Amino acid sequence: MPISSKTHQEIDQSTGLLILPSLTHPQLNVLKVIHTAVTANQEYPTQQEIAAKFGYGQTAAKSVVDALIKKGYLVKAPGLARRNIRLTKVALEKIQKELTVNPDGSPVGVQP
Repeated sequence: MPISSKTHQEIDQSTGLLILPSLTHPQLNVLKVIHTAVTANQEYPTQQEIAAKFGYGQTAAKSVVDALIKKGYLVKAPGLARRNIRLTKVALEKIQKELTVNPDGSPVGVQP
């Protein structure tokens, strides 16, 4: 499958749709916290705030954020020293999917 040049993501040849990169639970939780912060406060959290929220050290928070950037879920806004991470369209799609699908893959609100 071809890889998108920007974020190392795969495109499904049969559908032409982007295959979302898999996430670890900590990565997904960080995405959800960022989304919640933006939705509630109209402001992106700093890496320090992310670290504090999860009890991570700065290095661990940076590691999770860097992995999310590499996977294409976050980008850094150029020219900003603080609050410079941004959710991508891929991240918003992933969060929406997580909010509408149970862990077993069934739709939310539908009993398996």
